[in-house]
Amino acid sequence: MGFGDRFTLAALAAEIGLPMRVDAPVSGDDAHRVPVMLRNGRGQLEAPDSDLLYLRVLDNEGAALTRLYVASDLAVALTNSASGDFPSGSGWKQLAGSAGEFASFLKVSAADEQAGIVIEVGWKEQGRAGKDLRRLYVGEAGTLGEDVDAQWDEAKAGHVAAGSFGKSIGDTETNVGSEADGSSASGSAHAKIKDVKAAVVAIGGAAGVADAVWDEAEAGHVAAGSTGLALKDARDAAVLAQLNLGDPSGGPPGFTTLADLIGAPSDAAVDPDAANGTLYAYLKKTIADLRAVGVSGGAAQAEIKEYPWQSATATLTADPTETEIDADGTATDPGGVPPFEILDVIDVNFPEGVGMTSEAVIKSIFATLKWTSQITTGVGTGSTKWGIDSLANTDAVGEAPSGGVTDITDVAAATTSKTTHQRSGLVRTDVIEVSGGFKLFLIGKCGTADDVLTATIFNSTNLEIDYKRV
Repeated sequence: MGFGDRFTLAALAAEIGLPMRVDAPVSGDDAHRVPVMLRNGRGQLEAPDSDLLYLRVLDNEGAALTRLYVASDLAVALTNSASGDFPSGSGWKQLAGSAGEFASFLKVSAADEQAGIVIEVGWKEQGRAGKDLRRLYVGEAGTLGEDVDAQWDEAKAGHVAAGSFGKSIGDTETNVGSEADGSSASGSAHAKIKDVKAAVVAIGGAAGVADAVWDEAEAGHVAAGSTGLALKDARDAAVLAQLNLGDPSGGPPGFTTLADLIGAPSDAAVDPDAANGTLYAYLKKTIADLRAVGVSGGAAQAEIKEYPWQSATATLTADPTETEIDADGTATDPGGVPPFEILDVIDVNFPEGVGMTSEAVIKSIFATLKWTSQITTGVGTGSTKWGIDSLANTDAVGEAPSGGVTDITDVAAATTSKTTHQRSGLVRTDVIEVSGGFKLFLIGKCGTADDVLTATIFNSTNLEIDYKRV
């Protein structure tokens, strides 16, 4: 054991279990237990040399008093000290303990009233002497409860001097007030709260306040810099932008407010393609055109039919599909990082078959692709993405995609944390063949040699591809 360990395990401090004040007895003597615990540098109980504790009691003048006893009956005083470091001639007594714990009894007499007593303790540890003390005040005869009662029973009228705690408490009571205060004229907080409550009740409570705020006329809150004007401008700008009929900043066709956009019944009819036409002007032009068609029958129009979105089914090999690659290098660069390779292939076939074979028939295709990626072995990074090609493509899982495979999503980063990716959008239609379908490829690569990338397609057994035909 080194010096540091021996030092932290030595008895370094004493805990003396006495209050800082006790009351003198009305008559006779009282016994007060004096527990002492010695602790080492780690806070553990520690027995001193020979398991002996040394104690003495001094008055305010430093004179030794014989006040320490073995038991609460105060019949047997502690033994005089036999230690040269704590001489009995200076009033030191000694007490045997156990494992760093000691207990004796202090005698307090009626004559000690309003006196100060000092209890000193000492010990020896590994040949070194240590000391600690506790000062004790002996109060008047009686109980602490009686003293407390006397304090709280003091009349307020006797404590109104400026700056005193008594006056501060009295002023606080006045300012807070009571339920009896009838109006704010008294100045109390209680009265002011009652006035506010009465005002709120008068306008219908919380619901009435809310109604009053939202029922305020817009015209009264359009001053420059006001919240009302800011809300009005934001609403007008949002509506104008949504209608795509003008730039709220004042650009063509120049509408800056909804009132300008709506116009007035007196506005002359204007063609919808003309600049600065109001809604009233557009409506007048439209009504006039409809009336003209009703009279003459109008010119014959070509009929264009557009079918609603329908769904094609792509069959997956599993549910979910989980595939992985690892970057062990290539034949030309062992241990290096390989290029992208195919993780999974999905065939998409339209139910109409050969009837859905040309771009003239397919108008648009929309797909939602959802998958996860994770570097499951290693600490590097990786990438995943989706590509598309015709059904004639013969690229297989584990191979690098051929030149015919075209990316249809951006590259999604793969890290050591499992991440879910989702991309939605239109799919190219120029890859549809006579068979009426196409192939989707989930493609991935590791960014660091000897890593392993795992990808999982998040779809049910059937992947739904929406399409529109004309």
